[in-house]
Amino acid sequence: MATQLIFKSHTLEAIEHEGQYWFTAATLAIALEYADQRSVNKIYSRNSDEFSTDMVTVVKLTTVRKTGTVLMDNRIFSLRGAHLIAMFASTPVAKEFRKWVLDLIDKELACELSAPQLPTAIDETLPLGVYAHQSKYNPYRASVFLDGKNIHVGVFPTIQDAVLARHEYLRRHHVNRVIEGNPDIASPVGINARLLITVEHGQATRSKIMHPDAITATP
Repeated sequence: MATQLIFKSHTLEAIEHEGQYWFTAATLAIALEYADQRSVNKIYSRNSDEFSTDMVTVVKLTTVRKTGTVLMDNRIFSLRGAHLIAMFASTPVAKEFRKWVLDLIDKELACELSAPQLPTAIDETLPLGVYAHQSKYNPYRASVFLDGKNIHVGVFPTIQDAVLARHEYLRRHHVNRVIEGNPDIASPVGINARLLITVEHGQATRSKIMHPDAITATP
C-alpha cells in the first residue's frame, strides 16, 4: 500500500511496510533532487555498514516495463534510513529534507504512543476461557476445557466476541452429547428435530424430542 506525501514541490510515494513509511531509492532521488536513483544507491553502497536492518530492506514491488508489469526486488529505506541517506547527500535540499523526515519520525512515534496497547499475556481481569492473543486485529482468543483437553475455539477482535463464541461452542457440545445419548434418535445424521433441553448448573440433565409445532412455556 502506498501513500503520497508532499515535500516542497515534490510528491513522494511512501510505501507502508510493517506499519511504517518506507521510500524507494528512486523516491529519495526525487526528494534530494538527484538526476536518478543511481546517486542514492551509490551513497548506500559506500556506507552500507552504517545501515541497520530496520533502516533498509529489500521487497518485491510491481515495476512497469515495456513488456508489462513484473515483480522485482527493490531496496527500500525506512524514515531513519532515509534520514541517513540525506546525511551523506550533497545536494542543497538535503538539509531541509532531513528536517522533514525527522518531523515524520516524531509523528510516527506519537501515533505509536497513543495507540491502544494489546492486552498482556497474563491478565486476571479477562473472563474464564478468554486469553490475550498477540494480534493487532484479533487480540483475544477463546478456548474451552472438555474431556481433559484444552480446545482452541478461535481468535476475536473483542472480549465479548470471544465470550459469545466460547458459549456457543459449549452449547453445541452439550446438544451433541444429548443427541448421542438419546435412545429415540438412532442416527442423528440427516435428522431434523426440536429438542427441549433442561440445563442445570451449566450441564444438560434432561432432554425430550418435541413435535415441530409444539409450544413450550417456562416459568
